[in-house]
Amino acid sequence: MRLALVVFVSWCVSNPSCLSALALPEWSKEERAKLEKGELIPGASLLVETEEATPLFKPNNQPEEKLPEPAEPEPTYDLKTIPPEHLVQYFQRFPSGYLVDPQRLLTMQETQDRVGFLNYHAEDSEIDIRLYLFDAQQEIPEPHSLKKLVSERYADSPLTAVVFCFVGDPSRTLLAFGGKQAAQVKFQEQMRILDSARIKALETSDTSSQLEAFIVQLSIRLYWLEQSLKDAELASVPPAATASTSKQGQTPAPRGNSSRYKPFLLYVVVGVS
Repeated sequence: MRLALVVFVSWCVSNPSCLSALALPEWSKEERAKLEKGELIPGASLLVETEEATPLFKPNNQPEEKLPEPAEPEPTYDLKTIPPEHLVQYFQRFPSGYLVDPQRLLTMQETQDRVGFLNYHAEDSEIDIRLYLFDAQQEIPEPHSLKKLVSERYADSPLTAVVFCFVGDPSRTLLAFGGKQAAQVKFQEQMRILDSARIKALETSDTSSQLEAFIVQLSIRLYWLEQSLKDAELASVPPAATASTSKQGQTPAPRGNSSRYKPFLLYVVVGVS
């Protein structure tokens, strides 16, 4: 090693070009002036990462990290809009049962309780109840309406009370009568029935209890409506026709005190259930 160094030094002495290659760099006048003013810092270029040097500090064959793309905002559910897939079941079909709830707004137990009571009412009364359930803030979309539904689906049915019930807000409940004898139910009587059922429902804040109270009160008022329609029908029959009917053994059944208390038994049935 020492021999090689001696040979290299002797060669440089005999060759002036080698000495010029090993000579240190000299400052120019401009660079020396900047150095004295503090505008030039020796070795500063080694501390700055240039674009040419940047790839040297990155590992080979490694993809650049990408920032995650912003997630798309989730669609918000419009509380006032009825899902389009349920409109057919609400407005374009005659319901198979007395409770229409395609959105499943009630629990299974609540559904069983309401259906059971509506079936009981249908067996005991000649005026059916068709209960359509909507969410509290939902709006009936055009061109659908309660009046149009009654005229299109219940024109040939027995006398039926069609109810649009907005679960959680009894004050928005709508009522209309369709079918035979619907024209005999005056508007004032219809509003009295609806207001009576609304008041009962608003006596409690629980959603399930509101619906139960509304149906029970509606059933009671429909019973009295049924009796008044029968009385009006009997009053319109001529006395001669009534006498001939009684001779044939087809007189109407007498109404005793038990018939007056019959509607109030509905409360007992609901309380026991």
